[in-house]
Amino acid sequence: MIYQKRGRWCARIGGQLRKFDSEEAAKAALGIMQKPMDPLAELANKAPVYESFEEAVENHGEDEGDFVEED
Repeated sequence: MIYQKRGRWCARIGGQLRKFDSEEAAKAALGIMQKPMDPLAELANKAPVYESFEEAVENHGEDEGDFVEED
């Protein structure tokens, strides 16, 4: 557990109270990582962006199995 007391960040490590100047330093000492990026945001950063449907089809082509035609 990390908490702030009298302007210092405190954490118990191995049963001993340790004091740090910043919250980041206390978290690093405990091995707490920052919150990971949202997985959907990661995918959005990797996904190509197209201006139009035609541009997307032009770059990726069409396969007959991709679309289902209705009678």
